[in-house]
Amino acid sequence: MPDDPVTTPDPAPPTTTERAAEGARRSRPFRRRRWLAVATVLVAMLWTVLLETLPFGGVLGAAVITAVAMTAVALVVVARRYYDVRWQVGHDVWLAAPVLAVHLLVSYIAIPAATAVIPLVGRQANQLVFTATSDLPEWAVALVAALLVAPLEELWWRGTLQTVLRHGRSPWRAIGLTTAAFVAFHLPTFQLPLMGAALLGGIAWGWLRERTDGVLAPMLAHAGWTLGMVLAPPT
Repeated sequence: MPDDPVTTPDPAPPTTTERAAEGARRSRPFRRRRWLAVATVLVAMLWTVLLETLPFGGVLGAAVITAVAMTAVALVVVARRYYDVRWQVGHDVWLAAPVLAVHLLVSYIAIPAATAVIPLVGRQANQLVFTATSDLPEWAVALVAALLVAPLEELWWRGTLQTVLRHGRSPWRAIGLTTAAFVAFHLPTFQLPLMGAALLGGIAWGWLRERTDGVLAPMLAHAGWTLGMVLAPPT
């Protein structure tokens, strides 16, 4: 006579505490993204207020203060290891050079071309450089923008926000979302050249972030592009 089959008892249903813990675990990524979205909006509001009220420095002064605020938020993200965000040097950093060269070439072609169609673009670009250099020498503006603002912005936009948005998404979707936020962030300036620069830069620097798996290449490309635009504006 065959032996009776061994029956496995049904697992015990999860307790209330276990269900609550699982729910908290699943909702944590959404809470973190929501927290980052709120932080981004608050920094954008700070940027908007500074553009209107800062008595000195104009766009550059507002950019410096906002970049420092962004970095403070990013440091919290890194310290708490949200989405395992780490700021790494990355590999193939040399790619920053050809990307910068192409980006500068496109900018030197696009801005005059856009000015021919929409003269306001050229006027705003000239006014932007003039305002930024009215309080400081041109070389000082270039150094502050390239060596302080650009790297700090990259720590936030590509080093932190794009890294978070990358979880569960394709690289290009993360780049697209980050670039859209980057462009929207520049809307309060009402500067068409800055909005266009944010669009091109967001794509170029976002690709570098994904390709090199680090923040150094986007920093270098962003800094180099800023130096070129301030010291040798295309209009």
